[in-house]
Amino acid sequence: MTTDTDPLLLTQHGFVATITINRAEQLNVWSPAMARMLEDLVRRCAADNAVHVIVFTGAGSTFCAGADLAALKAAQAAGVSPLPPRLRGLQGRCAALPEKTPCTIHRALTPARPGAHART
Repeated sequence: MTTDTDPLLLTQHGFVATITINRAEQLNVWSPAMARMLEDLVRRCAADNAVHVIVFTGAGSTFCAGADLAALKAAQAAGVSPLPPRLRGLQGRCAALPEKTPCTIHRALTPARPGAHART
């Protein structure tokens, strides 16, 4: 189970599981620890017969601003690979889940710069 302070939140409504990146104050930057947690959450959803769809979204106004550079630098300084080999193909493994559990990337469309217009 996830808590409100976890970097990734899992909620379920009917057949839809939603995984939310929960670091809005940091523009939902991605850390190596989150990759491990995401794989665990996706596996949990795949094993649940009640889940037919997994939606990925971000808290706040930003889906994900990219990598948490401070976390990557700390991992490198400690001599730890920021992304273990078993996680490098996570997107491919999501695509290989049973048909009943398709993965969807979901984000709000927002302007990239002031004055720009998002496409709908």
